[in-house]
Amino acid sequence: MQTNESQQKTAAAPATAAVPTGPDPDVAKIMGEFKPFLSVPLEITIELGRANISIGDLLDMGYHSVFELNKSAGNNLDVYVNDVLLGRGEVLVIEDRVGIKLNEFADKHD
Repeated sequence: MQTNESQQKTAAAPATAAVPTGPDPDVAKIMGEFKPFLSVPLEITIELGRANISIGDLLDMGYHSVFELNKSAGNNLDVYVNDVLLGRGEVLVIEDRVGIKLNEFADKHD
């Protein structure tokens, strides 16, 4: 049986929580296994939309020609990696650069 004094010391001891000091060892191990593939180049394509036009219409185009795409203004852009749909995002402009903010990832069946 503990004395009242030892119970107070135990109760007064600060609670300690596990604080991560670095990357998760499991994640680090998995990333280590992928290390040979990290430098493999990938082609990323951002698609604004698509259109089907005839060769004649294409040849008739000139400066300031306009043709309709299959998407409305304001829709997310499709992001492809090696011709496989990764997801959809929106255009970001940061200073004089343009980028894409991914808003959703595609389902595997897309």
